[in-house]
Amino acid sequence: MTEPTPPAPTTEPAPPTPDDKDKDDDKDKDADKDKKKKKKKKKLEFGGRVLARGEATKVETAPDWIGGSTVDSARAKVDYRTHELHAQLSAEFARKPRLKNAYVQLRLYDGTPKLDVRGGQFKMPFSAIELESRWTLPVADRGLVHQILTHRFQVAGRTVGAMVSAAIKGPWQPRFEAGVFQGQDDAGNALEVAASDRFGQDAVARVTVEPIDGITLGAAGESRVGALIIDVPTIVRRAYAAEADATLELPFGPTVLRVWAEAMTGTSWISGAITPCQGARACKAGFVEARAIAAYRVGGRSKRERYVELYGLAATVDPDLDTPSDRIVELAGGVTYGAWDLWRVQLEGEVWRFGDQSPLGIAEFATAPIDSTQLLVQLGARL
Repeated sequence: MTEPTPPAPTTEPAPPTPDDKDKDDDKDKDADKDKKKKKKKKKLEFGGRVLARGEATKVETAPDWIGGSTVDSARAKVDYRTHELHAQLSAEFARKPRLKNAYVQLRLYDGTPKLDVRGGQFKMPFSAIELESRWTLPVADRGLVHQILTHRFQVAGRTVGAMVSAAIKGPWQPRFEAGVFQGQDDAGNALEVAASDRFGQDAVARVTVEPIDGITLGAAGESRVGALIIDVPTIVRRAYAAEADATLELPFGPTVLRVWAEAMTGTSWISGAITPCQGARACKAGFVEARAIAAYRVGGRSKRERYVELYGLAATVDPDLDTPSDRIVELAGGVTYGAWDLWRVQLEGEVWRFGDQSPLGIAEFATAPIDSTQLLVQLGARL
């Protein structure tokens, strides 16, 4: 008889050593970190702002001041970000609803340089003042010169297009942006023209550098097409523009000095000549522009911290270098009190002055320009 084989001895797992426990704890911590990183990679934000004001305006042709109250801006925004994707949708609801930003931006390359492509409706990369958020600028609104540049000359502002940008880390942090954007007529309608007129597209390029922390220098150039709405049939006109700008944000203890300055030159189809246009070439006028905004803030170095800021704006435009007495001047100044990045109340005065030969509709479409003075109180909140 064969003897039964004894069962194999069972081995119980050895109790975990302190080192094993440490390793397990480290793995749990790493897993938690990975989860947190994944959560941070995707971020959906909702925001907006409200600007309400009371104003009194004195125009040259009116015998008395005219007053009123209005909601100057009621903006809503949705912003979605991951490491490779940025999408934004924003709309303005004051006066009449209208789309502001609606774009998608993709990170094509995350090395050196970082390459991004953006498509949709957004600001053309032209003029540091125009590219800056209205909330970041110290003035109550962008003012007269902004209207001329964006609505009449169409050298800046929002439109539909596509843009590629490249950013390099290191000394001076150079950044390059170039894009193609939908051209418009002088009433803001999109141009629908043939390939011989470049399909009504504008080309814009911009480069910026930061030689010193807090100081950014930029330059931009563009070639654009447009048309006067009074032309039947439509005559597409070509124009060019170039600008150089500088922005500063320099802290001095509890205070901060902020400055934006720019100079611009180019051509446009808004002519001050009395003689009617004869073809596209005759309607091309040369213009120059200069603008500066300066602000000195006490406090507000962090979110929610109260602050007081004194500010001023000075700007001038010569819309047609061949026409005398057509220079336009804008001056503004005021004081702001608020909680940084949350709310603010502003007192501001604005002065607009037009030369005797300033072009019809230069400030507002199909309207004769009139000298004016304005006083306003504006309360704003960022949501």
